[in-house]
Amino acid sequence: WQHHCDINNERRFRDSDVLYSATTENFAEYSKYLGDCKSVLTVGGSGDHVLNALAMGAESVSAFDINILAYFGLELKLAAIKTLTIGEYFVFFEKFPYNLFEKMLPAMGDDVRIYWYTIFNYAKENIYPDLFAYIPVQREILKKINLFSDKKVFNFLKERTKNFEVDFYAYDIYDLPTHIANK
Repeated sequence: WQHHCDINNERRFRDSDVLYSATTENFAEYSKYLGDCKSVLTVGGSGDHVLNALAMGAESVSAFDINILAYFGLELKLAAIKTLTIGEYFVFFEKFPYNLFEKMLPAMGDDVRIYWYTIFNYAKENIYPDLFAYIPVQREILKKINLFSDKKVFNFLKERTKNFEVDFYAYDIYDLPTHIANK
């Protein structure tokens, strides 16, 4: 597992690391300054930036992250949007109940389904301490910072994600330009 270090040899990011359950940036606020973006390249992170870009109407969204696990987190969120109600979505990312996970399985590709099925069977109901970087973000905060926290926007996003496939690049930001040069 490759570690990326600064000149002081301190750990910064790794190619497989913990996941972020939600964004901590206020996308609802800074989206006002983005204008009409049809094609978006964003960090994978928690996956919320991809969902917010789609909610804003982007036709194409690509994500990158050095942490390959961000891909699995993003795909989990896409499956949740496709199959759950808005209330179930927030319950799922707060408590990870297995019954909601089972409801999402048909919306997952084979690689994602195998990954998350393995995680759920290993961790059972105790996913957060082992997999995520911090405790769940309070629902009230998420509703303020994510566009898709609004029921109407969530339902719009549900329609947008039916046939959506994200282009995900598992690269360090410094290596990214060589991999997307012709995109």
